[in-house]
Amino acid sequence: MELAMKIREKLEKYHAALAAHQLLLNSQPPLNGTIKAMRNWFFNNTNGKSGEDEIPQLWGASETIFDDSHDLVALRVPADQDRLSEFIQNNFGVLFQTSAPDDRTMYTSEQSISRFVAIFSTILAAVLLFGAIISLYIVQNKHALLGMLSGWTVLFAAFVGLLTNARRDQIFGATAAYAAVLVVFISGNLGAAPSTTGTCICTPG
Repeated sequence: MELAMKIREKLEKYHAALAAHQLLLNSQPPLNGTIKAMRNWFFNNTNGKSGEDEIPQLWGASETIFDDSHDLVALRVPADQDRLSEFIQNNFGVLFQTSAPDDRTMYTSEQSISRFVAIFSTILAAVLLFGAIISLYIVQNKHALLGMLSGWTVLFAAFVGLLTNARRDQIFGATAAYAAVLVVFISGNLGAAPSTTGTCICTPG
């Protein structure tokens, strides 16, 4: 009985360690801006620039605990965090600053960034659609139309792939739907365009 209780205790510890390890593996990495702010605090860096004046909070082996970003996890990440939101927060976070309790700390509004990203994405989607339609309507050369169709499609796929967290199947589906709309527009435009070749029948006036 005593042996069974010891085995049970060891199994419970093993399962707890396994669950904790799984939780760490599934945790999201912190944003680059968060890592930078943590390193600035750890090294007493007031100007935000790396230099020889940095003094770490801990010495010895603990001095390098924040050097490898792959060893760090975030307790919380912003909701709906895509590549565009992360880029804006890391590079233009000062534009969305809400409060600054001191000269070393800055808080940014996630709601403001999310609202800006939504507006920017809507405008960009409209530009990609109506810009393509207008340019394809103006051009009459068939070879130029095919080239422009390919260019707009590649541009759309690049924006979706780089600025969003869409999976590959979602990128393929969205790009196919976008290209289908442009192909239908070109087909109707070419069918309605007057023919520039053929025979001319002249009648005496």
